[in-house]
Amino acid sequence: MCGILGIVGRSVEPDRLARMAAAMRHRGPDAGGTLFWDDGALAHRRLSILDTSAAANQPFADMHGRAAIVYNGEIYNYRELRSRLESLGHIFRTAGDTEVLLAAYLQWGPRCVDHLNGMFAFAVWDYRTRELFAARDRLGKKPFYYARLADGALLFASELKPFLASGLIDDAPDPEAMIDYLHLNYILCPRTPLLHVRQLPPAHRATWRAGVWSESAYWDLADSFLADRFSENDATLIDRLGELTDDATRCRLFSDVPLGAFLSGGVDSSTVVALMRGRTADLHTFSVEFPAPEFNEGAYSRQAATHLGTEHHPCTVDERVADLLPEFAQRMDVPLGDDSAVSVYLLARWARQHVTVALTGDGADEMLAGYITYKADSLHRRLGWFRRPAAWALNWLGPWLPEGGAKLSRRFQAEQLRRGLERPSAEAHFLWRQVADPRDLAGALAPDLAQAARGYTPVDVFRAYHDRVRGADWLDRMLYVDCRTWLVDDILVKADRATMAASLECRSPFLDYRLAEFAARLPRRLKLQGGRTKVALKELARRHLPASIVERKKAGFNSPTADWLRGPLRPMAEELFASGTLESLGVAWTPVLASRWQAFQRGARQYQYGFWGLLCLALWQRHVRAGWREGLGAMPPSHAAA
Repeated sequence: MCGILGIVGRSVEPDRLARMAAAMRHRGPDAGGTLFWDDGALAHRRLSILDTSAAANQPFADMHGRAAIVYNGEIYNYRELRSRLESLGHIFRTAGDTEVLLAAYLQWGPRCVDHLNGMFAFAVWDYRTRELFAARDRLGKKPFYYARLADGALLFASELKPFLASGLIDDAPDPEAMIDYLHLNYILCPRTPLLHVRQLPPAHRATWRAGVWSESAYWDLADSFLADRFSENDATLIDRLGELTDDATRCRLFSDVPLGAFLSGGVDSSTVVALMRGRTADLHTFSVEFPAPEFNEGAYSRQAATHLGTEHHPCTVDERVADLLPEFAQRMDVPLGDDSAVSVYLLARWARQHVTVALTGDGADEMLAGYITYKADSLHRRLGWFRRPAAWALNWLGPWLPEGGAKLSRRFQAEQLRRGLERPSAEAHFLWRQVADPRDLAGALAPDLAQAARGYTPVDVFRAYHDRVRGADWLDRMLYVDCRTWLVDDILVKADRATMAASLECRSPFLDYRLAEFAARLPRRLKLQGGRTKVALKELARRHLPASIVERKKAGFNSPTADWLRGPLRPMAEELFASGTLESLGVAWTPVLASRWQAFQRGARQYQYGFWGLLCLALWQRHVRAGWREGLGAMPPSHAAA
């Protein structure tokens, strides 16, 4: 797991490249390297996982001087690929996967990605054709950002901070990205918060040659969603799911450094740990606990650890979060209003004191239908013509429902459901993913940015993905939308940044593309059945776990955001909101917002997720965008233990 960086089409000063690479040193604290040629350069920061010798450092060039690579990720089938490439005449000097990946490119060219099972973002400079080839893994686990400069040159990196540190781009905010964020608390690919920086989408490969950049998809999960459903009986399909999940876990256990797992006590992470347990001696597991009982899952994680016989390390989070947030904002690199990101960040720092690699349960909810929103989608469909009367009834009932609650109050849920029932299915799913209606809570764009956005709305993106799998089962259409939006732009951004901030590699068996393709073709009854979610996974989990874990209510990995915003974070939030920090991004702190902030402080309304998103956006502006522009981009002192 590493950080990659490069510029092609123009020369770059060594000092500038070094400054850019230093901006993401946390992604690779073990080693750094650079490679220059007449009109380009590559740089790399390395977190050593496989073949920790210096011979495997990057940038890595083949022995004949044909090409050089910078690479971030893991190729899980690299041993099989190595054997095949050796049979084709390739000779290897190192024991890791970097040289195998470069050899795969030299053997198959752009089609090398078809042979890879892993999480990756990489770029190869081909000296023979003077062409850059780049690719990103199928589900988007590893990031790849790029900017096309005015002179035709291309700049790419694993994070945004190197772009800001380069001094080569205009850091103007993207108005459409700001609209995404105000609706969702995250930004939809390929946009970024910076107008002139874009993302290479998941499952895409690209080439740059003589100033021309072109990209294309090499895989799409839509093909599996649109394929025929499996016709075997349920027991057979669950057996096959078990075999795939077991193999996906097995191939993620290779490592030359210590390896463990996150364990919340939910069915996803517990299943992964159960499958690891048979192959890993002295397995270390990690969890986060909060003093507030309504957010504390410690009893479940400890129960799972005891049942599975792991050496468990719970970490209790205190209220010193205000001291942590500037560092958190810097390391997260992009604005992300997912409140669980803080928890994952703290968990990753805690785990890094013991291991360098951790497996997680990420992806099971998106692949096998684990969210409450899918129940809402089902209700939307079943109500048919009665949706509007039901919405009217919820509108009448809403004021009588309690506003309080640990995570989502009944009133908030009723309001979200009401709004969705008044819309078509794709728009309803978007509304249930929406943090808050920007007109109601999350601020408004300044007139010039609103005009620049030309009426853009992210609901159109959701609708386009929904239409991409027209003809698939209604549930599968929603799962595909979530895989292309929520999963790649929130869950995987959070996982990558929070773990890499701690120099910890995160691996997710449920995001193996073979398992994703299989899950997409499962019949709906094995995903959602009545009020039961993740039906097939829970049946599989029963073979390894007690019913108390398998059937426990889904909790979600949340933080006590409302308590923080009303307590230790209130002074910081009010200073940022009043200082004009948001206005520099074109987001207005309106009198209505100020009034609702006060209502939230009194406990009158559950607005914490919208305000948390605005706080994260303001922190990003101050500590990332403005900090690097003003020469203040040095990382704040780390609060991680030595």
